[in-house]
Order: sequence, then structure tokens, then C-alpha cells
Amino acid sequence: MSSTKENYTHPVQLHTILSVLAPKSIVPKRISVNRESLFSDSIIAFKSANFKYDQPFRISFENEPAMDGGGPMREYFSLLLKGLVSSLSSVRLFEGKELSLLPMHNTDALRGGLFKVAGRIIACSIINGSAGFPCLANPVYKYLTTQNMEDAVEEAVPDDIPDPEVRQALKEVCLNKMII
Repeated sequence: MSSTKENYTHPVQLHTILSVLAPKSIVPKRISVNRESLFSDSIIAFKSANFKYDQPFRISFENEPAMDGGGPMREYFSLLLKGLVSSLSSVRLFEGKELSLLPMHNTDALRGGLFKVAGRIIACSIINGSAGFPCLANPVYKYLTTQNMEDAVEEAVPDDIPDPEVRQALKEVCLNKMII
């Protein structure tokens, strides 16, 4: 899709996308996870070529007697989404402030399909009625929802820049432009 406004038709509505992706199968995908390796094991599952969006999830935590009536699944996705944004994670995909994250420049993650995996995790969390991902900076969200670069750039502010030195330099340049 083109990034110019003239060629841009209209955004696809979120509810339309979710209805297409929503689980349709009545047979749930049963996943047993170990809390210690939850993130790395989940990356493998979501990266699988056999991955399907149309199966509802049923989660059980190893050595825990809970039945999944929705609680374990919500906890699983909550832990998984926290792993996506954790600075301690073995896979770093995002950087920046807590509720204003940007995708990192990580060519290994890009080549390994990990951004696609992150998208699958986020989408599955939402379509299975669990947590969303309200962590992205406004310009990233705008681009993902409209695929319009100009609209996304209009949303950008210096505070979105994770590097404090670059952020400060940009603020100084902007301030000097206003003085001139």
C-alpha cells in the first residue's frame, strides 16, 4: 500500500480484522507452559509454520492445578506481553519509555522473524479476549493502523526518541529554528 495520502483509500477497521482472525475452531489449542521458560517456549510455538489464529487457547501452567476458564490464559498472555517489552528479555524488540515504545533496530530479530512473532502474540492476545498492547508510541500505532507515513510523522514528538542525547539535540535544533 502506498504511503501517500492521494493513493490511500481508507483504513481497515479493527473489528473487521479481529472478526477475520477470531478463533473459529471449537477445538482449543492446549498449551502447557513452564513459568521459567514461558517466553522462549512461546516464541518457538508462535514461530511455528503450523501456527493457526483460528484455534482458541487453553493454557495450563506446569505443576499448577488450575483449570483454564480464562484466568490462566489471561495470565499467560499478560506474562508474554511483559516479556516482549522487558529490558531483561533475551529477545529485545522494543525500546523507549514504558507506554511509548519503538521497534528497535535489531537486524537479527528481523531476519529471524521475531517482529512477526511479536505481532502474532499481540494479535492472539487480543482475539482470545486477553490483554492488548497499549505500549507503542503514537507514531507507530498511527502507521500500523493507517499505513500512512505522513500521518505517522505528524504524530512524532522528540520525547518519542529513546536516546536521551539524540532527543536533547533534536530539541535544541527545534528551539534554534524557532529563534531564527
